[in-house]
Amino acid sequence: MCTEEHYEPETPGPAPDAVPMVPVVQVHRADAPGLPFPEGADLLQVVWCPYSHGDYLYPLPQVHWRASATIRAVLPTPEPAPDLPAEWYPDPCTVHPETVTEYASRDLPRDLQDALRGRFDELEAETGLDYPYHLADAPGIKLGGRPGCPARPVGHWFDCS
Repeated sequence: MCTEEHYEPETPGPAPDAVPMVPVVQVHRADAPGLPFPEGADLLQVVWCPYSHGDYLYPLPQVHWRASATIRAVLPTPEPAPDLPAEWYPDPCTVHPETVTEYASRDLPRDLQDALRGRFDELEAETGLDYPYHLADAPGIKLGGRPGCPARPVGHWFDCS
């Protein structure tokens, strides 16, 4: 349950005091080899409160690392509140993790960006490929990874279907 201060998106004033957290994603250690799980945990769960929080009125996420053997009862997913944006309730899906490699792009040191700008422009003119968008940064939802490192495997990319 989320007990932070809530705001309803369309109407002024506070929302309910305690709100069930909504599941966003669950990842088992076996599905994400190489991802550094804390000692004793083999399950990552991300949930969020679908009500608005803070100055920017955003859903409030929480990350929970668990030992799956200790989970006894699985609660039903809360029904969406009729007064909240539908997109703040993720659609049920299955994730298909895969390891990907990303390369430095927007986090390159400024002098290196400047030195490579001509090559990036030439690449785009010849192929239509934008270096950061098409070649450096993997699209999708990521777990682990960049920024600020040389080329390396970057956690896992999740394709929902």
